[in-house]
Amino acid sequence: MENSSDPILAAMMHPQYRALMDRVFMSITNESWPVEHSARFWGWRHTPQAFIPPFAFSMRWFGENTLSQEQEDRLHVLQAFGHVRTLTFERNEEQFQQQHLVVFDMPPQPKPVAMFHATPTTHITSILASGLQPGWATKVNTTNFPETHRWIHLFESREHATERFLLLPKNTGRIPSGAYTILQIDTAGLDELLCDPFSVHGFVTRAEVILPEHITVQNEVVVP
Repeated sequence: MENSSDPILAAMMHPQYRALMDRVFMSITNESWPVEHSARFWGWRHTPQAFIPPFAFSMRWFGENTLSQEQEDRLHVLQAFGHVRTLTFERNEEQFQQQHLVVFDMPPQPKPVAMFHATPTTHITSILASGLQPGWATKVNTTNFPETHRWIHLFESREHATERFLLLPKNTGRIPSGAYTILQIDTAGLDELLCDPFSVHGFVTRAEVILPEHITVQNEVVVP
């Protein structure tokens, strides 16, 4: 990242952020989407020193409360993901709310040899018989994290699946207690690998199923 005393300015000058704006912001404004033709940097991934790719931006939104399937598909073609949410702003010491479209950069990522997935142990028999599927296909969502039904969620290490997801203190209450099993996934069985737009450490794939022959059962973890 370029040197700057202002980390937001440095992030906005980053080639990946500028590429996101050129690829997505310019496209949807030229296509007359119901948005204000200006964008704000969305700082969802950062350390105290800097913001971390992949980047995101938000635009004031004048459409429906959710994107249409056509709009979602268009963002997918543009290698992005977006959702509509209510944001709170402050002006003259008064707070107000606006609907914004938040757009996340989601280009395909390099695939390592293996990745990892955490699932309730009660699902193992079904997974080993039919494969690992996203929530929209199984009608089962284990957690109450946003948009979890859309994709199969993956981590690049067992530690990330356990310490930075299942047992992460700030996830307490969002992940039901009980026994979970860590699965190792052979990435030869994956569709595109993408960064999870709601997780600093997570990844997702749009695959409709990861077949059993690409899945190996690892250790069990108990969430208190």
